This record gives sequence, structure tokens and C-alpha cells, in this order.
Amino acid sequence: MSEPNRATDGATQSSRRPTRRQYLLCLPVVFLVAVATYVRTTDYWFVAADSLTLIETSRVGTVADLADLFTQPLMHGSSFTDVALFYRPISSLSYAVDYALWGLSPGGYHLTNVVLHAIAAVLVALVVADLTARVAVGALSGGLFAVHPLAVAVIPAVARRQDVLLTIFVLVAVGLFVRSRREDRPRLLGGALVAYVLALGAKETALVVPAVVFAWVAIDREGRWRARIREGIRATVPFVVVTAGYVVVRVAVLGGLGGYRSGIGTEPDGSMVFLPLKFLLWLGQPTSLVETLPAGLRVPVLLVAAGGLLVGGLLVRRGRTRGRLDRVASRSWGLSLALFAALVGVFALMPGATGTSGGASAAVRYLVDSLFVGGCLAGLLAAARTIDPPFDAATRRLVGFLAAWVVAVPGLLVVAGAGIGSPLEVGDQIQTGYLCLVPAMAGLSLVTVVAGERVVAAARTGTLRPDANLVVVGLAVALTASLLVASPLVHPYPEWEQRGEQNYRTLAGLDDEPSGVALTAAASAGDPPESEAGPLAASTERLNRYTVEAWVRLRASPRDGRLTTAGEVVPAVPEKTSRSEERVRMASPSEPNGMPTVGP
Repeated sequence: MSEPNRATDGATQSSRRPTRRQYLLCLPVVFLVAVATYVRTTDYWFVAADSLTLIETSRVGTVADLADLFTQPLMHGSSFTDVALFYRPISSLSYAVDYALWGLSPGGYHLTNVVLHAIAAVLVALVVADLTARVAVGALSGGLFAVHPLAVAVIPAVARRQDVLLTIFVLVAVGLFVRSRREDRPRLLGGALVAYVLALGAKETALVVPAVVFAWVAIDREGRWRARIREGIRATVPFVVVTAGYVVVRVAVLGGLGGYRSGIGTEPDGSMVFLPLKFLLWLGQPTSLVETLPAGLRVPVLLVAAGGLLVGGLLVRRGRTRGRLDRVASRSWGLSLALFAALVGVFALMPGATGTSGGASAAVRYLVDSLFVGGCLAGLLAAARTIDPPFDAATRRLVGFLAAWVVAVPGLLVVAGAGIGSPLEVGDQIQTGYLCLVPAMAGLSLVTVVAGERVVAAARTGTLRPDANLVVVGLAVALTASLLVASPLVHPYPEWEQRGEQNYRTLAGLDDEPSGVALTAAASAGDPPESEAGPLAASTERLNRYTVEAWVRLRASPRDGRLTTAGEVVPAVPEKTSRSEERVRMASPSEPNGMPTVGP
């Protein structure tokens, strides 16, 4: 590639910033793709254990109710506060608005989630295009974010909206901050700080923003490292001040830092060594290739993988002969080839183990996904180290920044001791990976577009040959194709819909004033069947006692005298008591139930 072309791999020149016309062409497409991916969820009933409790405790009927959203813990007045203490007033406010609009019509709540996901996807495209000055990179990033199967664990669940709101406000904060630095516009910095405050109010994971801001300033500039680090520290000072104010308010409301009391955080045991792998599976293949890959495609995939192994082996041999492989590249190539060879072996030699149920098949699913994602990532690292000509400085800095962002989120969660769940269960706490999709898909899109442009240019000039650029494109296409095949656009995910139907059958059968024994039985009836299995089955949750109690209170005091459940209009119980009085009555310990009760 010629030297002038090298200089345009990255994009730091303001003259190359995407135009409004380019945005108008790609952003509506990204929005529609996101909506089409999850529009089916608007037919679901309420799913996820906390959905009804969030709705019931977030209703606003008076000014005092509105003040409670900002001065009380999440789901205050329910026994959830015996399990955990969180401060998420912006998320609670969204449920209050939904209740005012939809009452208890589940389709409205799901529609809100779908629209918010589409907005997040558009913001991904917008912010990434602005960061890289490439509309193609932004559009591809937004599209991959929109269809990524990890969101299957987030969008259908009304209770997991906080992760979508968090991502929206973090994107706004980062985007405005970068603009303020590039254009020297202090007002944009003020907007970034406001967005950061809203992100903190949506979910505490927003505390990662100062680290992301520091990474951008320290990486996206030339000069000595000490000077860059000092500048990064200065740039984060306003965000640190906001963080300190948030911590003060949080401690005042919760009586401490809050969080889960026990059982949800990441425990420091031997399984912690699998935590990085779990996180990579969230981003690269959170479902299961065994279950989502159509049977008719398995033989072609094996042939393509075998061909890729052959080409990779030839490239390694040629690179060693010419002395172009450093130690990192050589080991990465070897690891990638070994993992893909093992993957071919698993598919070819163990077809009987790739069923959809049973302990052995579960282990094979985990093994196949690990081999595939690990092989792709090791191959991308090796190809990036040997690509000719190398990526320019601007592209390398962007990749470094996005990698720092990817690592910052799980790093924060691990340090805090919560949010990742069991390292050996891919579906456990998978919703926390939603924010990480932004830098992960942006990085994948950036290297794909840059290498793809080189491949296209070589093809046009008749100089195309097997090289690292072609390997990058091939591996990126493999990862993208696996995500598309596992996307709800292609693969059905019945777990959430089935859970909603089960919740409806359980709750609709309750009396208007059930006893404590009946409430406990209803919660127990929400247990998933032992035979339930699926890519994201672990992310679905059974009903809790406080969920059942919230449902009863909602039926006792509906917004408009009726509620919609699974297409039916169910008469509501006339309101007899206030919300606080009803909670006290439901929490009466006079009836033994063996489960946590709602506090006064």
C-alpha cells in the first residue's frame, strides 16, 4: 500500500468528519434494524422477577411519591431491600412514566425497551462515527450492537432497562466530552457532565466513565507518557467531582455504599480463572454455536475452517521464513491455529455430543464457543501484529482506547465485588455486558473496515494475495456471521416468552387477597422446569415473593380501573387502602411463609 494511503487508515482530521447527509443515510437504517430485531417482544407478558416490583414501587401519584424516587432505595417498600440496596432514580422514573402511559399493559413497557435499544444503537453509530471519522465504522458498529445476541438477555426483560439507559447516557457523555476536547467547547463538557449524572442515576456502573475519559485523553494524543497521564488526570477532575457528589448522595440515601448483601458478587475462588473467558464469550458468542448454527451449515463451516487453517499455516511459514513474526505474533498464530484445529475436531469427531440438553452437551457447548471465540481473537491479534503495511498511529490509538474501555467495565465490577456472577455460568449476570458491546463492536468494526478497504483496493489493482489483511477480514466476517446467526432476527429465543406465559398463568390465578401461604406457593410455582435448557435459559428468573406481592398491590390500585394481561382485560379489585397501608398489610408476619417479608 502506498504511503498516502497509510495516513488515512485512522481519522484525526476534522475535514474527514462525517457529514449530516451521511448520518441521515445510515442512522435510520440502524434504528429500524434494532426495532426489527426485538419488535416481537412487544407481545410478551411481564418477564424477569423484578419487573412488577419495579413498576409498583415506582408509581407516582403525588409529589411525595416523586420525591421518594430520588430519596429512597430502588424498590423501597418491598423485601428486595433485604436482598440488595441500589440507588437508581432515573431508572425508577422511567417506570413511573411507563405506568402513567400504559398502566399495566405489558406491550407498552416492552415497546419502551425496544425504542430505547434502538436509540442506543443509533448513538453507538453516531458516537463511533464521530470518534473514527468513518461513517462505515459507525454504521457497522451500530448494526452489530443492534443485533448482538447478548441483548436477548436485556431487551425482553423490563427490569433490565437500567442497562439500556446507562448505555445511552454513557454514550452521550463520552461523545460530548470528545467533541469538547476536539473543538475546545466548554459547554459540551457541561453537557457531558449532565449526561454522566443521568448515567449514574440509571445504574452505578456509570462510575466507569472517568476511567474512559482518562483513557481517551491519555491514548488519543502523541507525546511523552508522563505528560499524557498528567493531562488525562486533569481532564477527569470534573468527572471525579461529580462522582464524589454522587457517592455522598448515595451514602445518605442507602446508609452506605449499597449493593447486594450476599450471593450475587464474584467470589474469589478457583473458578475466577474462567472469568476472562466468560466475559469474552459475552462479547463474541453469548449463546451457543451448537444450538444456533443450522445443521445444514455445519459441513460448510468445517470446510471453511479447514481452509482457514491451511492458509494460516502457510502465512506462519512464510512469515517465519522472512523474519516478520515477532514473539507475540508467532505465539498468537500458533494459539489460533491450535484452537481452530480443536474446534474442527470437536465438530467432526463428536457430533453426538452437540445436542441441546444434558450435562455433556452443555460442556461441549461451552467448549465449542470458547474454541471459536478464542481462535478468532488470537488470529486477529496475530494478523494485526503482522499486517503489511501496519495500521497507522491514529488507528492504533483508537484500538487501544476501545480496548481500555472494554477492560474498564469488568475491571470495575470485579473490584467492586459484584455484577459478574458465577464465572462458570455464561448466562449469570450477562446483562452487565450490554455496555461493553459498544467498544467491542466498535473495535471489531474499525479493524474490519480498515483491512477491508485494503483488500478491496488490492483486488481492484489485481494485487490481491493471501496476507494478514485478508485474515483480519475473514476472521471478522466469521465473528460477525456467528452473531447474525445467533441474533433474534434469525434464531428464535422462546425462553422469555415462555417465562411470561408461565408468570401470567401463575399470577392470574391468585385471589384478590391471597394468604401468605398462597403467596409462597405462587412464588414457588415460578420455578423453571428442570428440563428447561437454552442458550440464555440461565438469564431467566423465577418469581420472587415480593414480585407476587407487588402484583397483588397493582391489581388493588390500578391506574385506570383495569389491567391488560396477555391480551385479556382483567377486572381490577377496587382500591381500598393506600399504597403504604397495603404494603404493611401484605407484610404482616401473622402467616408463616418461610420467605422474606415486605418491610413497612
